[in-house]
Amino acid sequence: MTDDYAEKKAREEDKRNQDMGITSYSASYTFVYIQNEEVRVEILMPLLTLEMWQPVARAKTDFIEVSEQLAARGVLERWLTKQNEVRIDGVVVKPRLDRLDFYGVDFKDFAMRAEPRRLSAWTARVGAILVYSTKGAPGHVDLKWTLFNNEMLVARAVIFAYDKGSRFTFSPGEPVFKWDNPGAPRCRR
Repeated sequence: MTDDYAEKKAREEDKRNQDMGITSYSASYTFVYIQNEEVRVEILMPLLTLEMWQPVARAKTDFIEVSEQLAARGVLERWLTKQNEVRIDGVVVKPRLDRLDFYGVDFKDFAMRAEPRRLSAWTARVGAILVYSTKGAPGHVDLKWTLFNNEMLVARAVIFAYDKGSRFTFSPGEPVFKWDNPGAPRCRR
């Protein structure tokens, strides 16, 4: 391996880390965080992909206005909180929608809230954060992904369980991510 090749690979890895793995604006991304007090699922999905399951009312096909984004929140919250069953220590836990934001193609830092503005429906993305309370350190977590269709055959996820990161690909043949806590005491519900 040449020094130029190694340097190029290092730059690519730095860029990937800077983007949190987000390299395509037409793809959907899922990040799962398992911590003592919660399991958090963050989803970033193109608006048009989301609309394959849950349409969002718009006056114009090509745009989503700020008022339409605000109006969609309740519909999307009801829909999102019924997807992707999470079991913590064998108990199904209902999520709370912590955040729902609409982003344009130019937005890079999804940890920040985007300024509300009219967006192109063709490039708009929806970011949602769902929080599942654990009431202490979870012993076991099962996350069942349900959002598959002819356009979304798999869902790639980055999992952060405490200080360990890994990747998982949900598919119709393998829709459940299972995690066992290697050291924490089991949560009592």
